[in-house]
Amino acid sequence: MEKEQQGMPLAEAIAEKHFEPRSGKFVEPKSGLTYTLREAVDHGMIDGDSAQFTNPGNKKTTTLKDALDKKMLDSYGKWTSPLTGKQIEMFVAACCMGRGRLCNNREPTFNMQ
Repeated sequence: MEKEQQGMPLAEAIAEKHFEPRSGKFVEPKSGLTYTLREAVDHGMIDGDSAQFTNPGNKKTTTLKDALDKKMLDSYGKWTSPLTGKQIEMFVAACCMGRGRLCNNREPTFNMQ
């Protein structure tokens, strides 16, 4: 039995320009109100299970919602390297979105369904 989807998939939100990965802001299509990625997931506007995050340190994969909950990502979807302190935007982490794979194994990977 499949889980009922809550909100639009992240890839769809990006494709339809409701979510801007560089800024981490989501514009709700009906109201035009702006939310952070965290708020959009919490309020069910973006499906928190529609993307997976792979932590480069331990190579464990978790859902977008869990990565936000565990503070692996900030409210805007940015990851901070514990080694360098450098922030990585979701857009960079999902480099070559068609492939959904990261080019550098020292940075996080995002896979979107």
